[in-house]
Amino acid sequence: MNSEKMFIEVPTETEVKQEIQSIIKKGLINEEKSNFRRNVLATAAAIFVSLFALGLVFPGYASQIPLIGGIFELFETDHRDYSPLQDVALDVSDEVGITQLPEDNIRTYILEDGTIKIVNETDGSVTIMDVVDEAGRSVITDGVIPNVINETDGMSLTIKEVVFDGQTVYFTYHVETDRALGDDHWFELSRPELWVDGVDLMEYQGFGASPGVLQRISEHNYIAIGSFNLPVFDENVEYADFNFTIGNWQVGFPIVKIDTEVIEVNETVSNESFEVTILQVLVSEIGGMVFYDYILPLKYDWLGWDFFTSSPVPEGVQAEFGLRVIDDLGNELDGEMSSTGIGDEEGLWVRGTLTLSEPLNQEATELIITPFMYVSHWYLGDWRHDGVGSVGEEEVIANGGSVETREVILGEIVVPLP
Repeated sequence: MNSEKMFIEVPTETEVKQEIQSIIKKGLINEEKSNFRRNVLATAAAIFVSLFALGLVFPGYASQIPLIGGIFELFETDHRDYSPLQDVALDVSDEVGITQLPEDNIRTYILEDGTIKIVNETDGSVTIMDVVDEAGRSVITDGVIPNVINETDGMSLTIKEVVFDGQTVYFTYHVETDRALGDDHWFELSRPELWVDGVDLMEYQGFGASPGVLQRISEHNYIAIGSFNLPVFDENVEYADFNFTIGNWQVGFPIVKIDTEVIEVNETVSNESFEVTILQVLVSEIGGMVFYDYILPLKYDWLGWDFFTSSPVPEGVQAEFGLRVIDDLGNELDGEMSSTGIGDEEGLWVRGTLTLSEPLNQEATELIITPFMYVSHWYLGDWRHDGVGSVGEEEVIANGGSVETREVILGEIVVPLP
């Protein structure tokens, strides 16, 4: 019997990636929850599984997550498309330092009143929690109390890529674990340090941080995009060493600022008793940021829990700040706001940023920034919340109260783009 030799042409990584992108454009892949392109990864994995069966898989791919492309270009949430970050991402996988912190020595006790006492003998902290939740269900499952076991047991962390636009540090990471993680699992971000010429610029500074949403890509593997929103510094940071804690890991890697344009604005607009100053606008190829500050008068401070549960006064008023940004082509730019505040006898002094979630239109020549305040007047009447569950407009209105909200426009600020 004659036999013929079989020759199989192995596609390159670029060819596989182009084919996947073609499938996406044709609409043959449906995005699932959080718009994460899980099927893209599944398609890529299937291709390499076929190659593996033929003994033709490329060395090293087994340990690379994801298999095709970078995490930025494959990861997309309901709030932002991260793919533009891939073109400017810095691969730090060979430069990152990761140290697992000493495990906390935790002991648990069941007290006489039925509550659980959790003692962290490493830092001395004590937590008291109920055995049952608000629905009357036990918090102990199979003899395990949640949030007591060290979350990094059986896990490994890898930092992949970093993007720094001068104000926000974005980083992708991969978690490998020996157990399934729940949909609500997340890692706390804390203790950021930004070292420039031997000085930590983050000392005594506030910050915003998000660990991102973990997306499962295989039985034991998860990826996510985290970020740190840094304060406004007096100096322009081009290069730095960035350190922080994620979960029970201490992480450090270098950051390099991508090309950005800083537009000084320093314009103030006001209306009624509100006044807002737009400080500057930062523009880059991945988006932009608007920096602002304002003082919230004391009488408009946020109504706390005590107002809804035990206030002797049935009425209260509060104000919430917002920014509307459009370009001169009529495109409204979405973004996420973060801020820090310090209270005094005049009210709350706030400094914050609006991070635009997509690149600006290249044909736009101006940004029109409109600061405003939502002023809400709450009337509770004789009703007070019983302290169980949430409270909002529906609960207040259902119990004979009312909520009236109006928008106070402070003015418009036009910012020429470079």
